[in-house]
Amino acid sequence: MSKPSQAPSDSHKGLGPLMWIAFGLFAVFFLNVALQRFSPGMVEISAAKEAILLAIAIGAFISACLRLEARHSHNA
Repeated sequence: MSKPSQAPSDSHKGLGPLMWIAFGLFAVFFLNVALQRFSPGMVEISAAKEAILLAIAIGAFISACLRLEARHSHNA
C-alpha cells in the first residue's frame, strides 16, 4: 500500500511554537518548585502565583495538543 501524500511544509512543522512555550512554562514552574525546596528563601513566589503559572502552562499545553491533533486529522 502507498502512504498518503503529505505537503512538505506540514510534515516538517514540528511541535509548533505554542508547545515550546508550554514546555518552557512547565520548566519554569518545576525549576521554581525545586529552588523553593532546596534553597528556601532564595525565590519567594506566592502559592496563588504558582497556581496561575501552572494553569497557564496547562492551558498552553492543551491548546498546542488540540492544534497538533487538528493539523494531523486535517492531513489524514
